[in-house]
Amino acid sequence: MKEVAAKKVILKNKDDIYLLPYTSADADAVHKAGEETITGTKTFKNGVPIILQHPDATVAAPPGTVSNIVQDFRDASGARTGCVYNSITQNGEVLSQLQVIRGGVYNTLGLGIDAANKSTLTHNGVLLRYVDYFFANEWGWCRKWSDGWLEQGGIIGDFVGGLDAIVLSFLRPFLHTGYSIFVTRGGFKGDNTRTDIGIIAMSTVNCTLGVWAGSAGSMGRWYACGWDSTAQ
Repeated sequence: MKEVAAKKVILKNKDDIYLLPYTSADADAVHKAGEETITGTKTFKNGVPIILQHPDATVAAPPGTVSNIVQDFRDASGARTGCVYNSITQNGEVLSQLQVIRGGVYNTLGLGIDAANKSTLTHNGVLLRYVDYFFANEWGWCRKWSDGWLEQGGIIGDFVGGLDAIVLSFLRPFLHTGYSIFVTRGGFKGDNTRTDIGIIAMSTVNCTLGVWAGSAGSMGRWYACGWDSTAQ
């Protein structure tokens, strides 16, 4: 076999040895198969090593909301802790270099419930009610629930001596006269006289009370509840 100038020896088959000519392209180029562990300091003779950026490091900005998201922050274990926004426009105000910390997962179920024009709402099969009408002044108050239940109450003016008919006018009418009403005397008289209160007549818009006030001067309180006149 004729020998030629060569630097490389390649074993192609177990019986054949090929001596290939040396070329400049072969300088410092070595092909190695399999796994290899490299230790020590490595020096790049030519060029600059390319470092690939993590795909999470740059996040596309939603149009018209956030601009120039520049970098994620990660702790020593690689956990993502937040990112810095060069600028954010919020309600006309521009915020710069705002660090955003990623929060935990929270439950938003029920936050977007549309209660408009609905008499009842349910969540997981449980009835939800809300107050859709309320009124109050120095003499009385009233609140109506979304399912049609009505509550109202207030103050009765000074009782006078002897039998007195007091008409309570409701702030909202009831559906029928099946509502409940409670009346109490608001004060105590030192002569131990008793105030008796009875219902003379009931309607959907008022209730007439018969009162034997004993000594005059005390005020009363009343509360009534039942179905509102608009209840289905």
